[in-house]
Amino acid sequence: MSLIAGKNEIKRFTPNLSVLPLQGSDRAERFKDIENYDLILTTYPLIVRDKEIFDKYNFCYIIFAATTATPH
Repeated sequence: MSLIAGKNEIKRFTPNLSVLPLQGSDRAERFKDIENYDLILTTYPLIVRDKEIFDKYNFCYIIFAATTATPH
């Protein structure tokens, strides 16, 4: 499922939650907005790549779908 499809599903079932998809080369421009959202959607490889950015925030949960790019 793409992040956009995931965002659409979240909006469908939980319309009151704000969702920030973080992917693509322009995602760094949106890092400053993380605290303004209830949910952040990204991929496991980007969590690893952007670890220093994500380490600055306190997340209650990190949930991601298991894929071939996820270490087991």
